[in-house]
Amino acid sequence: MANGPSIGICTLKCTNNFCITGSNDGYVRVWLNDFTQVYIAAKYDQPMCSLKPWYDQTRVLILTIFGSIETLNLANKEYMNLIRSHTQFIIDIYYDDTRKQMIRKQLSEFTAKLETPVVVTYAPNRQTFACGFNNGAIKVFELNTSIISAEITDEEGNLCLLDGNDSYKLQRTIAKALSTSPKGILTLSISSDGKHTTYVGPTEFVVTIVETNCLNQTLRIYISGCTLITNNRQMITSTESPLFVRFAPNRQLLVATTNF
Repeated sequence: MANGPSIGICTLKCTNNFCITGSNDGYVRVWLNDFTQVYIAAKYDQPMCSLKPWYDQTRVLILTIFGSIETLNLANKEYMNLIRSHTQFIIDIYYDDTRKQMIRKQLSEFTAKLETPVVVTYAPNRQTFACGFNNGAIKVFELNTSIISAEITDEEGNLCLLDGNDSYKLQRTIAKALSTSPKGILTLSISSDGKHTTYVGPTEFVVTIVETNCLNQTLRIYISGCTLITNNRQMITSTESPLFVRFAPNRQLLVATTNF
């Protein structure tokens, strides 16, 4: 993806038309899906920690470590600040894709004592969202009542399948499936059709793909030792380890490694 000195990728998101990366040089780069061309390269003074494409893929939400949320317009290549109210590092963001809108004012605030939230996601077609914590717990919050409707606790690194239509009853667990990094457990990526889930694990050198509805393994890729093709079409043997992995809408599997 880059010639010359390596540029560390800290976040990667995909849409039907673009792949969007945030890197440790302070740039948000919008690539064509085959990474042959950079469509936009926007420099930010504040280090970023996460990206989220807008539901209609016309804008990108950008989270910075200083607590602000900004948007980059992919049509006119302009950006604007949305929120500056946070005073600490923003770890994750999600929006309600069902209603096709971005909430620009704070409606609710949820607090968990003695636990650190690390990832959030909306439940499809429900007024709920789930939050994962650093101790392995998952809590489901009701937006209308601000109460916790379910709480699931398991050991850190386990991959669990729960039935949301049956009081989040545990269906299956794969022990120590996920690899840990200095930043904690890396999040999962689910294919656009919902049939497959991928993650880094069970070791830091392996990417695994499982069937979402049963967690049966379909593919395991050993990144260290596999053959890669460089920009100038040379074949090299990888000595890298994956940082994180994402499904693209076209079912390609994108892996960010330690040397990118």
